[in-house]
Amino acid sequence: MTSVITIDYSNVIGKIRPLNGGNLGPCLKPEDPVQREDYKLLEIPLTRLHDAPHTNTGMRLVDIHQIFGNWNADPDDPDSYYFDQTDEYIRRMVEDGCPIMYRLGISIEHCEPHYYTIPPKDFNKWAQICLHIIRHYNEGWANGMHANIQYWEIWNEPDDCRCFAPRQSHMWGGTAEEFFELYRVTATHLRKCFPDIRIGGYGGCGFYAVTGHNTSDFYRSFITWFHEFCKLVRREDLPFDFYSWHLYTTDPALIVEHSEYVRNTLDQYGLQKTQSIFNEWNYVDGSSKTPWDDMKEMPGAAFVAAAFALMQHSSIDSAMYYDALPTRCYCGLFYFPSGRVTPCYYAFKAFNELYKLGTEAEAVSDQAQIYTLAAKSKKGKAFFVVNNGTEEQKVPLVLNGTGDAVFRQFCLDADHRELQETGILDGAEITLPGKSLQLFLCCNEENAETAESGNSSEKAFHAGLDSSRK
Repeated sequence: MTSVITIDYSNVIGKIRPLNGGNLGPCLKPEDPVQREDYKLLEIPLTRLHDAPHTNTGMRLVDIHQIFGNWNADPDDPDSYYFDQTDEYIRRMVEDGCPIMYRLGISIEHCEPHYYTIPPKDFNKWAQICLHIIRHYNEGWANGMHANIQYWEIWNEPDDCRCFAPRQSHMWGGTAEEFFELYRVTATHLRKCFPDIRIGGYGGCGFYAVTGHNTSDFYRSFITWFHEFCKLVRREDLPFDFYSWHLYTTDPALIVEHSEYVRNTLDQYGLQKTQSIFNEWNYVDGSSKTPWDDMKEMPGAAFVAAAFALMQHSSIDSAMYYDALPTRCYCGLFYFPSGRVTPCYYAFKAFNELYKLGTEAEAVSDQAQIYTLAAKSKKGKAFFVVNNGTEEQKVPLVLNGTGDAVFRQFCLDADHRELQETGILDGAEITLPGKSLQLFLCCNEENAETAESGNSSEKAFHAGLDSSRK
């Protein structure tokens, strides 16, 4: 049977999910080459603040010990806190219209010995410090802001330890039981004081052992952590608005498998209302000699687009790519030190065109490694098709419910390293080079005859492309 791609705009499925979130953003230092405008054009729906100090060298940002530097100080005294640089960091994001997930905890420590992974001496005091940070950014305490930050994540990857025993961990030097108690104390206190914010955690390392990709005791311990944590939350009825978790892979299908495991486990413990937030992911090939280059080029771009299409039909509520900070090796969106945008950046830009339209329409591909996603609104229609394989594919395309709409075609591949307009969709077959993405934008339904000049959405899209070219 011949493989085919079918796009049916008469069949509305639901909303496009906020899957194009990120971790971090442009640096604070003015001499850094990346333009804030490039980042703004991606319209990231949620930015998580984790590891911010690492490439804002010398700056005291976000982390608890960076803001509350003297543990012996009075947590109720505004003079005990240093907010200035984090204020500027968050102010820029608020000005750029980017909602925030604030991670309460520490950035990863790669040094030996570790200094901040040790559990706080007093969990109640630590919770009180968190309370004042939230009041500073949401209620204006201590000359603060009214940033309306909704998501507050307690710690990151505390399960990076050995089988419930303390060790020199990159993220948590205590036991599982100690972290569970820190979460219990902090979440309970914050919910009492802030009934409307969303409280969760804990940025789990992932579930590689579930899919058999690594079944050592260390990786199996991530599963034990998750189940024991869910038992605690359920038993004590703790605030748990979202569960955050991570995965680094080159196989987008693994994301779906892990997401189903997360959702099924949460449901198993009666936590159906707890959101599943996938807040660290990226294209990471451990066998490659150039993994940091690969994630920026077409292998990473095709993977990201394929992941967007698959995540849309998974149980993931929202996702945040790690990361968008231009001076980090994990950043797939910008080259360093030039600051130019990458092919992977354009994969994000393509998905954002669908996210802005808002409503998902049926899009089906029955060919391996070929993924598609479609969206519509009163302003127009759009869809993309991605070939995550290495070989060229010629695939029949069936469009339903489009009327007389005319689609412009934009290509991203080895020969088109940015989303480049290549013409009007013509014919019932599209040719997809290996590791490629094609985006199709139609004109406004109310002005189909203006296809040559494009609608306002297309004009904004072209303006974004022009602004992103270096």
